[in-house]
Amino acid sequence: MKLGKIIDEGIPALSGFLLAAIVTLTFLQNVFRECFNSGMNWSDEVSQFCLSWLALFGSIWVTKNNQHLVTGLKLQRKLNRWQICLIDGLMELVIAGSALVVAYRSAIFAFTAMGADSLSLPWLKMGYVYIALPLFMLAVAYYCFKSFLKNWASIVKN
Repeated sequence: MKLGKIIDEGIPALSGFLLAAIVTLTFLQNVFRECFNSGMNWSDEVSQFCLSWLALFGSIWVTKNNQHLVTGLKLQRKLNRWQICLIDGLMELVIAGSALVVAYRSAIFAFTAMGADSLSLPWLKMGYVYIALPLFMLAVAYYCFKSFLKNWASIVKN
């Protein structure tokens, strides 16, 4: 199965699951707090992780579908197709480079955090939670670089 197909089908499903988990955990936390005068300590932390991962999945989704950068409409009216491809391609290259730097630095942080336990889930090492960020940033860099190559091919063709 191709990576693109996995992302096309997997990201919306995982995003829906994460959103349902956030809503369910928050609802249950409120029910336990109001009805039983006790809370679930771990649900707030899990909800925060789910929200972070949901935002990261969204960043991959919009990058893959090339909806993260749009040259302004006023600028598009003044420039020809070649110039727009050049500007968009350079922006994609800068974003890909930035995403690679973030992936590298966050990987170092994640591996450093492998010894730290979660506050409310002592069996969970925080490094396993944080390792998601470099993986997501690698996906963003991949799609930005792919878009850059598409823009570059368009420039060379014209």
